[in-house]
Amino acid sequence: MKFLIVLIALFCVAAGLSDTSTSTSSNGFTTTQEPISSSTSVNKQTTTADETTAVVTTSSSSTTHSPSITTGSSSTTPSPTTSPIPNNWESTNTYNYTKNGTVCLLAKFAAHFKKDNKIWNVTKDAEITDTTGCGKLSVKFDENKFELVFNQTSKGAFYLQRVNAALVNGTQEINAFKTGLALAKASNGSSYMCLSGFPVSLSENVTMYLKEVQFQAYYVKGATFATAQKCDSDLSPLVPIIVGAVLAGLVIIVVVAYFIGRNRNRVGYEEI
Repeated sequence: MKFLIVLIALFCVAAGLSDTSTSTSSNGFTTTQEPISSSTSVNKQTTTADETTAVVTTSSSSTTHSPSITTGSSSTTPSPTTSPIPNNWESTNTYNYTKNGTVCLLAKFAAHFKKDNKIWNVTKDAEITDTTGCGKLSVKFDENKFELVFNQTSKGAFYLQRVNAALVNGTQEINAFKTGLALAKASNGSSYMCLSGFPVSLSENVTMYLKEVQFQAYYVKGATFATAQKCDSDLSPLVPIIVGAVLAGLVIIVVVAYFIGRNRNRVGYEEI
């Protein structure tokens, strides 16, 4: 029994010695190296070289980044670039005319002319010509020009009465017009607005397309647009539905009241 216990003790000592390995260096010193488990990692590394820094410099500031070891993959998404708007694109422009130090004509709209497959865009470089007045807007763009002529009614309202256009197509100049119009009507002191826009059919098979429209002629206070009277196409489709429902309700109330009154009259006659 004692011999068995001695054997077990010797076996345990041998197992403990196997966990520690001893090595002797050339200078006579003995170094003991302990085993590193699988869950332990080396997180520090010492070198004799100087530390290197990468510097990113912009026009206003510089940023210093220490070198690092990156594992895995990374991707950089380039920022989107905005292309400049071409000069020949249709543009929403604002025009105003001042007489004796007071603005008497304000107009804001985008427009283009079309004849067959040819299109003339009123660009951002469009400008008013000297023939403009409180009731006439004359605009030149590229080699082309057009006029919007307004008039007033006897009831104190303004409206668009005439459109003239002179459009260059190669070596040819197309002179188109339309008179006798009654468009963009609003009370004096108010402005007319139609964001959805409208077309104007001219002679020579030319059509002028306007959108984001706001006009105010003759009477302008403070050089700004007054309260706008909107075109029908800009109004919500719920408005006529609501108005129709209210009118129908009123008709029903009147009919019901009529029959109630009629029945009361019959009861009075029977008692007599």
